[in-house]
Amino acid sequence: MNETTGPPDDFEELAGLVRASFPDIRCLRCGYDQFYSGLNRYTLARRELGITGLVSYIGDDHEILTLACTRCGHLEHHMLKVLEGAKKPIPAAAEQ
Repeated sequence: MNETTGPPDDFEELAGLVRASFPDIRCLRCGYDQFYSGLNRYTLARRELGITGLVSYIGDDHEILTLACTRCGHLEHHMLKVLEGAKKPIPAAAEQ
């Protein structure tokens, strides 16, 4: 992410990342193809998963890309660094 540019460039960069990752993205609830998007910073910490010996540690601050369906409002979240590093395009679960 280029931090020296203003919101329009950042938005275009995020939109390009989503298009490259999910070329035919649809809402997971209603199937619509239009989204609001935003970038948020969250502190994600160590969390016991309830499975013997399994602990998840995500770390400190992470940027989370939020997509919100413009029809039904369903929210979808992606950890930005993981999404950026994933091989593109990312196949839908039904395609795997």
